[in-house]
Amino acid sequence: MTDQEIIARSLGALGAPRAAGEELYLVKKGGRVLLALPRDKEAALMALRLYQPQRFIAKVFVQAITLAVRLGIQSFFLKRVVLGDEGQEPESEAGEDLQVRRGSAGVLLGNPDHLVRRAIVSFRAQNGFEVAKIAFGKEGVTLIEGEAQTIAQLPKGRSGIPEVLGTHHREEIGVMRMPYLNGGMLKANDPEIYVNLLSDWFLDEARCPLGSFAEWEKIESVLSVLPQGEDHLARLKDLSIKPSIRHGDFAPWNLIKDQTGKVLALDWEWGVARGVSGFDVVHFLAQEMRLVQGLSANEIVRSLKMTLKTEPYARYLKVAAWGDFHDELITAAVAFSFASGLEGFKELLEVIDAV
Repeated sequence: MTDQEIIARSLGALGAPRAAGEELYLVKKGGRVLLALPRDKEAALMALRLYQPQRFIAKVFVQAITLAVRLGIQSFFLKRVVLGDEGQEPESEAGEDLQVRRGSAGVLLGNPDHLVRRAIVSFRAQNGFEVAKIAFGKEGVTLIEGEAQTIAQLPKGRSGIPEVLGTHHREEIGVMRMPYLNGGMLKANDPEIYVNLLSDWFLDEARCPLGSFAEWEKIESVLSVLPQGEDHLARLKDLSIKPSIRHGDFAPWNLIKDQTGKVLALDWEWGVARGVSGFDVVHFLAQEMRLVQGLSANEIVRSLKMTLKTEPYARYLKVAAWGDFHDELITAAVAFSFASGLEGFKELLEVIDAV
């Protein structure tokens, strides 16, 4: 599918045939469409906030587009398109109930290289703005249904868990709706906030051997083929760890903080209601160091080992029962992320195994 077909089908999934004739302005990055902004100023600004850039240049770029939208001069900088009927789906089962207001929907396109094409749509519904996560193909429907089920299974009353307003799918498009959270990406330089969030995810259970967790199968599959893998596994298997909710892709860009200070964790595709505590901290720091700071694999591994021994990480990992086995459990966390297909962890694993 082309970028424009993704946009048209995303809007169609929220209530075609209203998508036909929509006027949109395209924000591009690297020659591909990143965002499609509606003509309405408020709706366009809401759509722009879906994109949370990490790098300085990208942040400046978004600020410039935001200013252009506020001044009503985006047509001088962005390509204008009017959607036709191509690529659109039959009317969604939820289309009439949603009552998506014409001209209010903006679309953030997912990574085109991902196995499952996805998009995030912000739109004005009956009771205010909402956000819909949309995925295409049979795998996309499975992904959406699985994420919604994961969120529903998470323990009630814990901080940071998003509300799901509803899901539906038609043919090979999956849709999950959530309230629009008007906020910004959580800053990595304020660890107390996200460490406190993770601390609220500890389960009321006793410590369990790492080998008894569902994550162990992936850890074992990766470490068993490394030169020093058997030594790693022997040290790890019987370590007793505190169970907790595990997000799986815990990173600054998946944490949104609103104006009241409330923090929500988004994108629960890899989440589980019961997992190994501490893995989310390793993932958070490693991804921020790699994608934002641009550190090498060697630098990331060294920094991880030092950072996790400082506050507030040390306090959190004490409850997680990491004890004196930080290095071994960093290895387990990196192996699990690599086995889950997350980018960037192969290099970290190679550095760890070489030590």
